[in-house]
Amino acid sequence: MHLKKNSNSKRLFLNANHSYSYGEVFKNIPLANTLRIISKNKIKGFYQSEITKDMVKTLKKLGGLHTEEDFYNQKTLFSKTITNSYRNLKIHQCPLNSPGLVVLMMMAMIEKLNIKKYHPSSFERYHLQAEISKICFEVKETIFGDPNFNNINIKDYLSNEYISSLCSRINKNKIYSSKKGYVTSHPETIYLSVVDRDLNSVSFINSICHGFGSGITSNKTGILFQNRGVNFRLEDGHPNSIDSHKRPLHTIIPGLITNKNDETLYSYGVMGGQYQPIGQSHLIQNIIDYNMTVQEGLDLPRAFALNGLLNVENSLDDKIVKKLKNIGHKIKINKNAIGGGQCIKIDRKNGVLIGGSDPRKDGMAIGY
Repeated sequence: MHLKKNSNSKRLFLNANHSYSYGEVFKNIPLANTLRIISKNKIKGFYQSEITKDMVKTLKKLGGLHTEEDFYNQKTLFSKTITNSYRNLKIHQCPLNSPGLVVLMMMAMIEKLNIKKYHPSSFERYHLQAEISKICFEVKETIFGDPNFNNINIKDYLSNEYISSLCSRINKNKIYSSKKGYVTSHPETIYLSVVDRDLNSVSFINSICHGFGSGITSNKTGILFQNRGVNFRLEDGHPNSIDSHKRPLHTIIPGLITNKNDETLYSYGVMGGQYQPIGQSHLIQNIIDYNMTVQEGLDLPRAFALNGLLNVENSLDDKIVKKLKNIGHKIKINKNAIGGGQCIKIDRKNGVLIGGSDPRKDGMAIGY
């Protein structure tokens, strides 16, 4: 456990050098005091205060290059969604440096290849989905990065010509091989969705990357540092190479689908690190193309092409798995589930909210 490697984390998050057990009481008093200061002094309480100094001092002692100025100069971005149409609906995603564009590309390829003609639980569908994933990840991992450091025109990657060129790489009877689509890290995520009585929708996702983030806790504040920087590449000239004031490509993407009048119909998200773009496209197609309920769409068995392997859930039909293996996919049977998800459908015709929660993770669909 990497918490043991940091004295502050070990002291705060472990009980006698072991994880807390069921029924034991955990308290982070330094963090409670920190939150009290932030509630009183607002944004300056975090970015321009003794809390800031303590975080910088902690990181510098471990070899970090952070300065107080880095915190003072931090600016939160309020971005508009990027969108693309699918079956007369509009899919909304977060812009780069998130992989939202990858979801839009994948859905455009799904539509171009007319995958809905195949049964939702068929060899053809899972094969094509894997090929689309590999091709789009190759683009993501070789071209995309912080838009402040890279000139990326979103329309170019959603154009009919570009999507057709990506689809031309797919063979129904062979696999697409590429080592350029390998990722640097496969982190973890939490997601929730809320719709109120006025049909205002919140699609919210958050993560400190890996479990317990970096495993490093500030000396006095109780703050546990995230480790999103693991998604940078240490390659000169790469669009996602590490640099000062640069944001790494990350994995978290909340989703919304609206109708042609920009009224929200679905608020949804899929957890699972790098699986998220694949998971979202899987869920969207289950609901839109195959007329599944949101719960059925979440429940359907999953597969996930990543780093040269096709990960499949053990609930996927053995006949499908055998066919995938026979045409060249290197299969890894996941004993654990792949990802998780939540979704709320707004049925505007009948005035009903319909929720679904993935059985693969903790969570529930609840209304009041």
